[in-house]
Amino acid sequence: MNNVALSKIQIKKLFNRFDYYIDFNNGENVSILTAPNGCGKTTIFNFINFIFNPSYESLNKIILVPFESFECIIENGTSIKIERVINKKARGGVNNYYVQRSNFNIYKAFQDNIDFVVSVNNSVKTKLSESLKSNRIIKRPMPLPNDSEEEMFPEERFMSHREYRISRDICIEFLDSYRQKVQKLITDIPITFISANRISDFFVLFPKDTRYFPRFRYPELMDEFDERFDRSDPLAIVSREFIEILRKCNSNYQARLSEAKDKLPNAFLQAQGAESKFKDFEEFKQAWNGYQEKLTRFKNAGLIGASDDRNLNISSLDDAYKNNRKFLETYISVFGSTVNAYEDIYQKIDLFSKILNKRNELTHKVVKFSENGIQMEFQGEPLDLNCLSSGEKNDFVMFYNLIFKAKTNGVILVDEPEISLHIEWQEEYLDHLIKICRLNNMQAIVATHSPNIISRHCDLILDFVDEE
Repeated sequence: MNNVALSKIQIKKLFNRFDYYIDFNNGENVSILTAPNGCGKTTIFNFINFIFNPSYESLNKIILVPFESFECIIENGTSIKIERVINKKARGGVNNYYVQRSNFNIYKAFQDNIDFVVSVNNSVKTKLSESLKSNRIIKRPMPLPNDSEEEMFPEERFMSHREYRISRDICIEFLDSYRQKVQKLITDIPITFISANRISDFFVLFPKDTRYFPRFRYPELMDEFDERFDRSDPLAIVSREFIEILRKCNSNYQARLSEAKDKLPNAFLQAQGAESKFKDFEEFKQAWNGYQEKLTRFKNAGLIGASDDRNLNISSLDDAYKNNRKFLETYISVFGSTVNAYEDIYQKIDLFSKILNKRNELTHKVVKFSENGIQMEFQGEPLDLNCLSSGEKNDFVMFYNLIFKAKTNGVILVDEPEISLHIEWQEEYLDHLIKICRLNNMQAIVATHSPNIISRHCDLILDFVDEE
């Protein structure tokens, strides 16, 4: 299978140095990017994420990155290009205090007016043009022992573009324009970015205590954090999300059963005198057993409630078929379709269980699905998800996102999947990812430093070499 939604990318003067051209048409739906630290693998993911998921947060991860242009070409040939152009005619202000107190001269680097231009198929659609004066750039908050300027900007600290963001007021108009003029022209390609910080991405890293997070200085950041992040444990969030999935499946199944029950009498009357849908008993038996087998699988997974069994109480299917052939054929035709909609979600549950259970064979921990959501057992006894190790938690969250949250026909970006993973788990990773991509019909791009992740899949490595 070769489902490549994202075809090519080309970057010029990334970090004022690197020129890259990467072609994802390698005959597979999984690609590997590998390069030394500092070459821009995560930054490339941030650019892709912004193009398809424009937001204040995704914009701030790229807008202060030194680069000349970033071009993304998707499967239908559409080109989306972002250019960062210095407008010498309109210079911005510089706050010398901050320039002198940081080794990285962020304000000098961005003292000129920046035209942040976005084009689709070489036609300019929108741009952000704003004098990035020092009072428009705020430092990213970080845990501090106190709220003094000396601690906020220590002389010896190296300041990088990642520690700064553009304030919300100058981004909002650009984002609105981008969504109206650019995003609607792009084929709908869902992008799922699983970052290297996949556990911490679930909740706020900074406490509300103003001693550690000066809220009065960064109200726009805290407002966004308060709205978007749940402070609960990430595995608890996953469990709650899946319980909601099960609740919707059960509710939908109840509605389908009621509809089938109402439909059955008329369907039976219409079947009288009509030609049989099954050529013989064996064909009917196969359909009947298939329906029963699905009911059992889906109930065990918690997708349909155990109390919803409305099957006929039949001791001998052979005898019942001889005496009530028309009714049974009508019954299986009507009720058989009530469970077909749950096959896709069941396949995801089954794959998730097999992956994690195989990886946890040595520790005897088993993933279980029921109407109570996702649960873990140790030697047959319930195990609190918080008792998992950091590596197991990383594995759990990463595969949950890949299997259940990544969108069909989309692209998943996975940054450093090797984090906290045992060597054997790393070697199996791409095998599992290929199965997931086939199941969800999607493309995956993996950035890694680990030879164990690559393992038997050297053919998936893409050239990630500076064009110069």
